[in-house]
Order: sequence, then structure tokens, then C-alpha cells
Amino acid sequence: MVARAAVVSLLVVACGTAFSAATRIPADFKYTNLSTEVSFWGHNDYRPTPDTREATAAGIANLVNQYPQNADYHVLAARTYEWLAYFTFNPEAAVGYRQQSKNYQELAIKLRPAHSYSREVGGPRFRNPVN
Repeated sequence: MVARAAVVSLLVVACGTAFSAATRIPADFKYTNLSTEVSFWGHNDYRPTPDTREATAAGIANLVNQYPQNADYHVLAARTYEWLAYFTFNPEAAVGYRQQSKNYQELAIKLRPAHSYSREVGGPRFRNPVN
């Protein structure tokens, strides 16, 4: 009887784990697509259109809202907002984007303090086309 209860318990845990992983797979695909897009920004004179930048930022914000405990999503959001600050010609908007980037980076560090990549966001830090 105890063996049956143990098997049933393991089966319930396995099903719960599989369901949890299956619900995150579409989000991970979205993350991969968005991360790939952001990784091209600034390479070989690639300049995303304003619509692409807006759609990418919205997609990342959606991922962060759906999975607020995922540090990788926060790091990607921080990188994206650094690039948005770089691409804008509005100094006030650049300051706002940089603040959002810093907020996302700080959240990523709180979620995973031992991960150094949370501290090294990347992007065009300290470069500003309006200066």
C-alpha cells in the first residue's frame, strides 16, 4: 500500500513538472526570437525600424509580466532599454530608457545575485548619439 502511494505521489509530481515546463516552452521560444533580434541591433550597421523596436520592447515587457521571476527576461529587457536609449534622439526619453534599463538590471540581480551576467547587461552603455 505504501509503495502504491509513493508511485502515485511521484506520478503527480512528474505530471506537474511536465505541465509547468510545457507552459514555459512558448515563452522560451518568444524569448529566443526577441533576444536574437536585440543581438543584431548595432551590428553591421543594422538599425531596427521604430516599429521593430517598439514591437520588440512590447514583447519583452509581456514576457517579464508573465514570468516576473525569470532573471533572463529581466536582463534582456535591460539590454533592450539600453538600446532604445541609444537609438532615441530625445534626451529626456533616453534618460527614461536608461532608468528602466537600470531597474530591470537591479531586478535581475535580486533574482540571481550570484550570476555575473545579470550585472553585465551589454548594449551601448554610455554611448549617446545626442551628445
